Amino acid sequence: MQQFFSQIQNLNPVATGYFRLDFHWPIDEVPRAGQFLTIRVGDVSSPLLRRPFALSAFDSSSRTASIIFQKIGKATELLSEMNPGDPIDILGPLGNSFSQKVTAMDAGKKNHIVVAGGIGTGPMLYLADELKREKKDPLLIIGCRSEHLVPYPALDNSIRTIICTDDGSAGFKGNVVDYMKSNPDPDSGTVIYSCGPKPMLMGCQNYAEETGKSSYVSLEEVMACGVGACMGCTCETTDEKKYARVCKDGPVFSGGEIKWT
Repeated sequence: MQQFFSQIQNLNPVATGYFRLDFHWPIDEVPRAGQFLTIRVGDVSSPLLRRPFALSAFDSSSRTASIIFQKIGKATELLSEMNPGDPIDILGPLGNSFSQKVTAMDAGKKNHIVVAGGIGTGPMLYLADELKREKKDPLLIIGCRSEHLVPYPALDNSIRTIICTDDGSAGFKGNVVDYMKSNPDPDSGTVIYSCGPKPMLMGCQNYAEETGKSSYVSLEEVMACGVGACMGCTCETTDEKKYARVCKDGPVFSGGEIKWT
């Protein structure tokens, strides 16, 4: 983890209210799928706190990193109005990655389903790309309320992708769990990775348990400090510790580690 300054290379909308920001990654430590960073937006007192963003891509040849963010508050509104060449203050990479959390046995399995919903799409695009480069032919399933929220410009056509929309305006009509249940995968050796709204994560975990598959989730919580100091992002767990810090102990967990209800 380091604090460093970089410059915005590209900033473009990828769906209604969603933007992709590319910037140069100047440090040696390579960020992995699942990890995140925090950005101090602007040099004024408001917004005071850094904001967390998951990595959505990393190009090792150009050393370009990317995030996908949703404009939902003052900080992200200011970020969406910045321009190429503008400086950004970054702290990262933070948290663990899927490659650190997934067991060697699960990593060696044949089938890998990557499930994304909402702002959780960014890190899962990065994970799908990592799995593709490892020649694991992942299936990416993206859930959105409607077609205007599908981040088409950020998708990689070489990755098998299923779009699910609640209103049926694009792809499969229904949510990601509906899709998996309607297209059953008989292989209990399949690994399911997911990031998105908590009900979606719980649905993926329940589906994995029902079908005997392995499950890993990346949690989204309000992370004020990003380094485990403020204890503002704790979640309940099933182990003897009973609680974990999402920013420090995660954000990637085995689905069975989380107490969902």
